[in-house]
Amino acid sequence: MKKIKILVSIIILSSSQVLICQQKANANEEEAFLQQIESSNNSLPLITNLDFQNIAKIQQTGNNNYVSIDQTLIGTNIPANIAELIQNGDVNNAILFQNGSGNSHFINQTGNGNMLEASVIGDNNSSTIDQFGNNNIINQDLVGNDMAFILSQIGSGNEINQVEIDYNPRQYQVQQLGNGMKIMIINGGVIP
Repeated sequence: MKKIKILVSIIILSSSQVLICQQKANANEEEAFLQQIESSNNSLPLITNLDFQNIAKIQQTGNNNYVSIDQTLIGTNIPANIAELIQNGDVNNAILFQNGSGNSHFINQTGNGNMLEASVIGDNNSSTIDQFGNNNIINQDLVGNDMAFILSQIGSGNEINQVEIDYNPRQYQVQQLGNGMKIMIINGGVIP
């Protein structure tokens, strides 16, 4: 099987940057790595508290695909990190890291044996994750205030593990439909 690796690393220096990465349809065992970093840290040249936005849109179709999204946007005046991911197929893995305020991610995985690992740091975050199929897993760590999330799993043998430190949550909604489901949500602590 042909394996394609896409590596994109961007330091954003201008307002409202958009990156769209779409892998070849119906391909298996593809990998995508995306890193978007911006900071209004005065020690970096050309950056003086500008307004930035990191947007990532990735779609993968097929089995055994892997994607890693790393978005960091701190010290700016507007909400910034937005990730949209669609994976259709079996045994796909996604890793997401967002650091900054106003983070949001929209993840849709359709198939069996898929896994999402998400870590989000910052305030005013939102998360919408849908998994359709069997034996899928969501592992999510959230640190910040004023978070809202919607998690939905439809199928059998699915699992949600979430640890959050949020002393002022906005909206939590979790839905699991099927047999043999597992859920663990810990607020204000770490996994024992």
